[in-house]
Amino acid sequence: MLVGVRVRSPKLSLCMLELVLTCIHYKKTMSMVISEDIVKASGLSEKELILELIILLFQRKKISIGKASQLAQMPLLQFQHELAIRKIPIHYDESDLEIDLKNLQII
Repeated sequence: MLVGVRVRSPKLSLCMLELVLTCIHYKKTMSMVISEDIVKASGLSEKELILELIILLFQRKKISIGKASQLAQMPLLQFQHELAIRKIPIHYDESDLEIDLKNLQII
Protein backbone atom coordinates (compact mmCIF):
# COMPACT_ATOMS: atom_id res chain seq x y z
CA MET A 1 0.00 0.00 0.00
CA LEU A 2 1.39 3.35 -1.09
CA VAL A 3 1.46 5.74 1.86
CA GLY A 4 3.41 8.78 0.83
CA VAL A 5 4.85 10.82 -1.97
CA ARG A 6 7.53 13.39 -1.39
CA VAL A 7 8.79 15.69 -4.11
CA ARG A 8 12.22 17.16 -4.10
CA SER A 9 13.79 19.57 -6.51
CA PRO A 10 17.48 19.31 -5.67
CA LYS A 11 19.05 22.71 -4.99
CA LEU A 12 22.33 21.75 -6.64
CA SER A 13 20.65 20.77 -9.89
CA LEU A 14 17.34 22.16 -10.97
CA CYS A 15 17.28 19.81 -13.95
CA MET A 16 15.33 17.01 -12.27
CA LEU A 17 12.29 16.25 -10.21
CA GLU A 18 12.54 13.44 -7.69
CA LEU A 19 9.50 11.57 -6.46
CA VAL A 20 10.01 9.51 -3.35
CA LEU A 21 7.30 6.87 -3.01
CA THR A 22 6.96 5.09 0.31
CA CYS A 23 5.28 1.69 0.39
CA ILE A 24 4.40 0.57 3.92
CA HIS A 25 3.39 -2.95 2.89
CA TYR A 26 6.86 -3.78 1.63
CA LYS A 27 8.64 -1.35 3.99
CA LYS A 28 10.47 0.14 1.04
CA THR A 29 11.02 3.57 -0.39
CA MET A 30 11.44 4.10 -4.10
CA SER A 31 12.88 7.20 -5.70
CA MET A 32 11.97 8.10 -9.23
CA VAL A 33 13.92 10.85 -10.93
CA ILE A 34 12.20 12.62 -13.80
CA SER A 35 14.51 14.78 -15.86
CA GLU A 36 13.62 18.40 -16.50
CA ASP A 37 13.50 17.57 -20.22
CA ILE A 38 10.63 15.14 -19.60
CA VAL A 39 8.83 17.61 -17.35
CA LYS A 40 9.16 20.30 -20.04
CA ALA A 41 8.14 17.90 -22.83
CA SER A 42 4.99 17.02 -20.90
CA GLY A 43 3.91 20.65 -20.98
CA LEU A 44 2.94 20.31 -17.32
CA SER A 45 4.25 21.93 -14.19
CA GLU A 46 5.84 19.68 -11.58
CA LYS A 47 2.65 19.76 -9.52
CA GLU A 48 0.47 18.93 -12.53
CA LEU A 49 2.74 16.04 -13.53
CA ILE A 50 2.60 14.59 -10.02
CA LEU A 51 -1.19 14.87 -10.03
CA GLU A 52 -1.33 13.04 -13.37
CA LEU A 53 0.82 10.22 -11.96
CA ILE A 54 -1.39 9.94 -8.87
CA ILE A 55 -4.52 9.88 -11.03
CA LEU A 56 -2.97 7.16 -13.18
CA LEU A 57 -2.30 5.04 -10.08
CA PHE A 58 -5.92 5.54 -8.99
CA GLN A 59 -7.29 4.81 -12.45
CA ARG A 60 -5.36 1.53 -12.55
CA LYS A 61 -6.74 0.67 -9.09
CA LYS A 62 -3.32 0.67 -7.45
CA ILE A 63 -4.41 3.17 -4.78
CA SER A 64 -7.77 4.14 -3.28
CA ILE A 65 -9.45 7.47 -3.88
CA GLY A 66 -8.75 8.46 -0.27
CA LYS A 67 -5.06 7.65 -0.61
CA ALA A 68 -4.93 9.41 -3.98
CA SER A 69 -6.45 12.62 -2.59
CA GLN A 70 -4.05 12.44 0.36
CA LEU A 71 -1.04 11.98 -1.91
CA ALA A 72 -2.24 14.84 -4.12
CA GLN A 73 -2.56 16.93 -0.94
CA MET A 74 -6.09 18.01 -1.79
CA PRO A 75 -9.51 17.50 -0.22
CA LEU A 76 -11.44 14.46 -1.43
CA LEU A 77 -14.08 16.57 -3.20
CA GLN A 78 -11.41 18.50 -5.07
CA PHE A 79 -9.75 15.25 -6.16
CA GLN A 80 -13.13 13.90 -7.28
CA HIS A 81 -13.56 17.09 -9.31
CA GLU A 82 -10.18 16.47 -10.98
CA LEU A 83 -11.40 12.97 -11.89
CA ALA A 84 -14.68 14.36 -13.24
CA ILE A 85 -12.83 16.86 -15.43
CA ARG A 86 -10.96 13.92 -16.98
CA LYS A 87 -14.14 11.79 -17.14
CA ILE A 88 -12.53 9.13 -14.94
CA PRO A 89 -15.13 7.15 -12.99
CA ILE A 90 -14.85 6.64 -9.26
CA HIS A 91 -14.36 2.97 -8.39
CA TYR A 92 -17.57 2.05 -6.67
CA ASP A 93 -18.92 -1.48 -6.79
CA GLU A 94 -21.57 -3.58 -5.05
CA SER A 95 -19.41 -4.25 -2.01
CA ASP A 96 -18.89 -0.49 -1.55
CA LEU A 97 -22.66 -0.01 -1.78
CA GLU A 98 -23.27 -2.71 0.82
CA ILE A 99 -20.82 -1.07 3.22
CA ASP A 100 -22.48 2.31 2.71
CA LEU A 101 -25.94 0.82 3.31
CA LYS A 102 -24.75 -0.84 6.51
CA ASN A 103 -23.25 2.45 7.68
CA LEU A 104 -26.51 4.24 6.98
CA GLN A 105 -28.41 1.70 9.09
CA ILE A 106 -26.10 2.47 12.01
CA ILE A 107 -26.89 6.17 11.73
